[in-house]
Amino acid sequence: MALVTDALEIRYGARCAVHPTSLTLEPSGFVALVGPNGAGKSSLLKALAGLASHTGTITWQGRALGTLASRERARTIGYLAQASTVHWPLNARDVVTLGRLAHGRYGVAPTAADREAVEWALAQTATAGLADRSVSALSVGERARVLLARALAVRAPVLLVDEPIAMLDPFHQLEVMGVLSRYARGAAGGAPALVVAVLHDLTLAARFCGRVLLMSEGRVVEDGTPATTLSADSVRRHYHVEPFVTQHESEPVVVPWRSLADGVQRARD
Repeated sequence: MALVTDALEIRYGARCAVHPTSLTLEPSGFVALVGPNGAGKSSLLKALAGLASHTGTITWQGRALGTLASRERARTIGYLAQASTVHWPLNARDVVTLGRLAHGRYGVAPTAADREAVEWALAQTATAGLADRSVSALSVGERARVLLARALAVRAPVLLVDEPIAMLDPFHQLEVMGVLSRYARGAAGGAPALVVAVLHDLTLAARFCGRVLLMSEGRVVEDGTPATTLSADSVRRHYHVEPFVTQHESEPVVVPWRSLADGVQRARD
């Protein structure tokens, strides 16, 4: 059981955003998708969610993703976009409940299983205390956690999240990374899941993710453990920064320390 791409390519007009890419992504894995801005990370994630036109194939459990009925695909893949918005003044609980739409019938009240999944997702993201507040009255970080809860409430075997910690303070960044790690291990009460997260914090990617895909210029240029993919040499080559790479309490620390472009300019000065 895996999400598999074969020669997946994404173009926007004449520009190739993702060059032909073949990957096998197994459940029970928390996978980080990292790389500089414009590398193609969000485009690849959208394609995996069935939301971006592409050539090549994407299959789930051997079935072409495009052949799944829309509701089946919605139950299979939970997705959190990079810049998710809420266009109606719903309260937080109602927003999270939207994640259960694919499990029921239109116009039918949520079931006990739906309500349990919603309360679980609110608890996981520490947003239960916000449940009755309008999302329009929440801070950016609070709203980001509510939208993550909506994706979690699907309880899908595949969860794709684009920069889920970008708007969060350090405490909630750590908490959310823990939630995603546990979800991959099967904490939703079901089988282990596949979680793929676009991340920019290299230390958190190295600490929490067992596999790291590094993209640059539309290609997956590194694919492996954090120790290999986020090595000092790899970070220098693809991010153009001098990193500080060490360990703390036996866990990896990868901190972008100095721009290599700055070093070139200083040498010229």
